Amino acid sequence: MDVLSRSERGITRESIKTSVPSYAEYSNEAAFERAFERDKNQLKALGYHLETLKPVLGGLYSRYRIRNGSARVLPQFEPGEVAILSALTNVWGRSVPARRTVSRILTKLGLAGLANGLTETSAFITAPQEIDTLIEAVAESKAMTFEYRNAQGDVSSRTVTVWGLGHRFGQWYVYGFDHAVRDERIFKRDRMRQLKLVNIETHLPPQSFSMKRALEKISDANTPLAFIEDAPDSSAVVHVGNVSGVPLYNWHEAVGWMIRHHARVADVAPHSVPYQYSASINLQQRVKKTLSVAAKKLTEMHEGEPSISPASIKWVERSSKRRKETALDHLTRVLRIAEFVKDNAPVSLKETAVYFQTTPGKIRQDLELLWLAVDEESLTLELDKGKVQSLSGADYLVSGAPLSAQEALYLSLTIDQLRRVIPSAGVVDQVFGKIFASYPQLRQLTNRCAIYSAVPVSLARFESAIRLRENMRIRYSTSRDSSERTITPQQLILDNDSYYLVAWCHLRRAQRKFKMADIEVLDEEQIIDAVEKASSHTGDSLTHQKVIIRYTGQDASAQQMLESVAERYSKDQTIFEIDLFNNAWFDSLVTDAAGTIEVIAPLEVRERIRAYGSNS
Repeated sequence: MDVLSRSERGITRESIKTSVPSYAEYSNEAAFERAFERDKNQLKALGYHLETLKPVLGGLYSRYRIRNGSARVLPQFEPGEVAILSALTNVWGRSVPARRTVSRILTKLGLAGLANGLTETSAFITAPQEIDTLIEAVAESKAMTFEYRNAQGDVSSRTVTVWGLGHRFGQWYVYGFDHAVRDERIFKRDRMRQLKLVNIETHLPPQSFSMKRALEKISDANTPLAFIEDAPDSSAVVHVGNVSGVPLYNWHEAVGWMIRHHARVADVAPHSVPYQYSASINLQQRVKKTLSVAAKKLTEMHEGEPSISPASIKWVERSSKRRKETALDHLTRVLRIAEFVKDNAPVSLKETAVYFQTTPGKIRQDLELLWLAVDEESLTLELDKGKVQSLSGADYLVSGAPLSAQEALYLSLTIDQLRRVIPSAGVVDQVFGKIFASYPQLRQLTNRCAIYSAVPVSLARFESAIRLRENMRIRYSTSRDSSERTITPQQLILDNDSYYLVAWCHLRRAQRKFKMADIEVLDEEQIIDAVEKASSHTGDSLTHQKVIIRYTGQDASAQQMLESVAERYSKDQTIFEIDLFNNAWFDSLVTDAAGTIEVIAPLEVRERIRAYGSNS
């Protein structure tokens, strides 16, 4: 990076080979070529755009340089915006690659070590297993081959230039240009197998492409619907006349939701349902039996003493290999440390270590490593005992790393999820705009990823008010007039594909039905207090508690996921100690597992899980 940045006109590959000391270790051209391509990809992942320039007059070789303007501008966030951003770390709670990326994004935004967020992870969406590969394909419009099984069960091989990635109706979708039919197509991710990126000529998406618009065109026809009695007010529930149902996009998750909300499945389905859903008596009976079996398993598993004593468990700590940060994460952190020190010098190593949640020795080691790795003219470091007196140098070394294209897409999807649960879309949009103000090209790129929801983004704010019996100040605008009023929300309903709020109107002194699309919340400044209050009310703790669980299932991917989020585990990898950063996330993990996860300790968490089963 230092060599490339010091050359405005670009530098040839041969000159790079002789200028970077580590390349001299490679004995043949093939080894150097592999290392060179690896480092180019690392620079791109770090957020720096590497340009390939034509040879100068009389030259034979292409030249490389880092594009001017790659260095990023650090946004300045207000305290309330930081509170919103703290929720980013919980959005991808079950996906380790995604959480790692979000953590790196927060470091680049100047929010290293930010605490876990305020919102309930149970409202968020599980990432697809190959999310890194899919986002890489979207970011660079790469081609991908895969086997695809259509709705009729027919399997075919596809080669597709990937344009977009999105989520709707409980499903992930991949959109792109199908090379066989030479036209645009959309594919359900769960029907794709053997995904592989390939290096072929691709077809770039038009500038106007929007994944959100592509998702809007998808029909959710014949989605199975399980009807329940005494349905709670939740965005997971569809209201059809006087009855309510839960879409069965994913049976395990739907049954887990019913267990957590003590839902009772109706004996029969209504005679008529909206065209986009399907229902039958047989389906109702199947769901009822599945729910009964799952609840019984959960109860029996957590009755009496745990199946194993915590004191008898022989733990294996996560290996140093698993704990070791990647080279990309390390370099991101080192550049951010340099930026912090430059902006705050003179500053002690201890103060810097506290900010980055590490030790003074490691801060010194990282700064000295950076200083030794670059040319002496690129960086000047004055380090005196336990304090950095000054640090100055080239912008690309002391201004932190910019967001990469893949990180921008991750961030866009993450913020899309926040819009579903944070009480105010306005605050989230404000944070999004502030982050991407310095990245206009990346802002355009974010249109290629979307999480679609017909649910109003402010729905969670009203659910919170209903739960806490709060009054709200709103402005209600219709085609005839507009008025400000105080309301007490009572119920959210879905009628004819539109959301309505039933509330007591203090202006009219009567119960009224308001169309959600016509409501503007006027108490936006109270958003953080409202989220914190709701979080406290639902038992979501921001303090970290350790919980020990035992996995009795046979699913290798589930076992691998548990191992990835565990602090430590037993030798046979069936018992895990997990950092319980969010009650809602953990409860959904256990109840969605179809009776294959037993809580060993602590006993109060075990009892809470048992109560879910016994009350269902």
